[in-house]
Amino acid sequence: MKNKKLFLASVLCVSAILAACNMQPNEKASSKVKSSKTTSSRVVKKSKLTYNLNYEGAPEATSVEIEEGEIVKPIADPTREGRAFMGWCVDAAGSDFYVFGHELEEDTVIYAKWADAGLKKFVAEAEYCPCITEADDGKGMVGSTYSGGTQGKGLIQKETADMWADASNGHWVHFLYQPGADLIFEIKAEAACTANIYMRLSGEYLTPEFTVSSPNYKIKLNGNELTYSPVTFTNVPEQGTWLPFKDYVLSLNVSLQAGINKFDFITDNNIEMKGTAYGLAPMIDCLKFYSEGDLSWPTAKPSQIITQDE
Repeated sequence: MKNKKLFLASVLCVSAILAACNMQPNEKASSKVKSSKTTSSRVVKKSKLTYNLNYEGAPEATSVEIEEGEIVKPIADPTREGRAFMGWCVDAAGSDFYVFGHELEEDTVIYAKWADAGLKKFVAEAEYCPCITEADDGKGMVGSTYSGGTQGKGLIQKETADMWADASNGHWVHFLYQPGADLIFEIKAEAACTANIYMRLSGEYLTPEFTVSSPNYKIKLNGNELTYSPVTFTNVPEQGTWLPFKDYVLSLNVSLQAGINKFDFITDNNIEMKGTAYGLAPMIDCLKFYSEGDLSWPTAKPSQIITQDE
């Protein structure tokens, strides 16, 4: 009887211990042992991008926090009485335009660049060039791709949320990679005037680094060749993403005649980029004019851009 009592007491004691540990009798003790280590959540690094409007009496600068891994995209263009906004630059002097579409590694200040007083801004979108769909008796311009060719609207690329390139109108022209490819803009001036002209360009996956310049990529105004500073594209990404567009000076104080001014962008080389792309050329987003004159583009063809369903 004494032994039974001792056995019963032992069972009750063990059961009490197991209950306190929230275990069943057949569970291993180690299965409920919790680590003494605590896991701390990762601190996300943030950098600040400050937009300085860069003129006396301007409103306070706007700052945006960019998380590590986040791609930098611009805020809405600012406005200023009597001045056209030209873009964001890396310094207050406006020596070079800032390129978006990358991660921000440290706090950065960028500065607004403004056109001189009295100059009006006119933008000619490359995807509106009628020659894209009207050349070759209505068949359209012929372009070269990495593995074959394309024609007409096939030269127009539409920007998507996953493939963002900071294009001014969400579209641009590419595949001009064959000798003789000629993208034509016909800009009308109501009267003779001068203009500062910028071209918004980029490069794509065909080669990681290349340069376009007057000797290999001709730009003509009314049949006369314009000389411009060489444009080098570096760190061009692989297929599937785009190198963001950037504004480059085409020419300053250019004389425009009253009436139509024809700009030809001509692939004037046979430099093989890759695959079946047998001519070196940039991707073209638009031309930007800053002029006292009134400019227009009567033959522009916005109806040929790629719609949401295409």
